[in-house]
Amino acid sequence: MTVKAILSRKGGDVVTIAPTANLAAAVQLLAERRIGAIVVTGPDDRVAGILSERDIVRTLAARGPAALDDNVAAVMTRKVTTCTQADTVASIMEQMTEGKFRHLPVVEQGHLAELPRQDEPQPPAGRLLVPPHHRNLVVDRPRRVRGRRQ
Repeated sequence: MTVKAILSRKGGDVVTIAPTANLAAAVQLLAERRIGAIVVTGPDDRVAGILSERDIVRTLAARGPAALDDNVAAVMTRKVTTCTQADTVASIMEQMTEGKFRHLPVVEQGHLAELPRQDEPQPPAGRLLVPPHHRNLVVDRPRRVRGRRQ
């Protein structure tokens, strides 16, 4: 199965944020959308980084509440592994396992992939982050809890 096949059933929406937004705004967005990561994009929809809950927790532990005033660009992970719609689910799951990360933006020609539909049930191979206002994609590897997928 390919990423494109998943997207044809699921859709490809994902929350994005500008690198100039402050960390407090990102925290609010994560909480409102009940998601674990936000793709950071520049004005041309190119992936500039990714901001996860882990990035935020590490920064807060190191700097305290003052870090909430920092720009997202100062905290985000800049080295982002991506995939394309042509990649197989098996290959991206292997990438995520080997790289020890859970979020994998899907890009085409350097830009986040744009696809419709966001209301279908979750495909079994992975969970997609789905906000109501963007038409972009991130494939999110399911977590295992006591040997079972969530």
